[in-house]
Amino acid sequence: MCTKGIISYFGDKIKLFYKKNKMDNSGILIRMSSLDLDILHSIQSHMTPGVTWVMRLVTNIFLPEIILPIVAVILTVLIFKHKRLQEVLLLLMVLGNAMTLILKPIVHRMRPTSIQAVILDQQHSYSFPSGHAMAAMTVGGAIILLAHHKRRASPWLVTLVVVLILLAGVSRVYLGAHWPSDVLAGYVLGWLWLVFVWKGIRPWLERKWPAMLGDK
Repeated sequence: MCTKGIISYFGDKIKLFYKKNKMDNSGILIRMSSLDLDILHSIQSHMTPGVTWVMRLVTNIFLPEIILPIVAVILTVLIFKHKRLQEVLLLLMVLGNAMTLILKPIVHRMRPTSIQAVILDQQHSYSFPSGHAMAAMTVGGAIILLAHHKRRASPWLVTLVVVLILLAGVSRVYLGAHWPSDVLAGYVLGWLWLVFVWKGIRPWLERKWPAMLGDK
């Protein structure tokens, strides 16, 4: 089954899950929403001007509409210039963020409203999954994976990247743009995509890459 077919299959399953539980007021979706609200309110209870400034900064760093095209263009240029496999793998990992464009309209989940939370970042698209969280996971996770593969993954680098990944998700909840479960889903989907590229596509590319470059 191709990647698009896999995404469509799981998208249909998620949509069916949401529809089923929306019809049951005592179902898991209601309990999940209650937990979402509790976590959201807990995070927003720590609001200060300084923290808000930091959260806005972090959320802008991982704005998918900005970071993903920039990273994709840079990697594409590097691929044509150096023809190295590592840039190809990074590009594939980043392109996985297209899943959010497919899943958001399928799941059709609404974002927090001003009745439920303090909204500091008003968004009009659907909520599930968080594009910021998935972008942070795919970009940050790819950096860690490749650094570890090249044996350059210093503890300081890993710690910095992990902190930024976590802050990206927290910032979306803090600013009232996402439910915590949206962020968690973005992390999980991002990590699954990284594993798929690293474990599934990388071994195949490592065998085929010399031939693709025309090497004997």
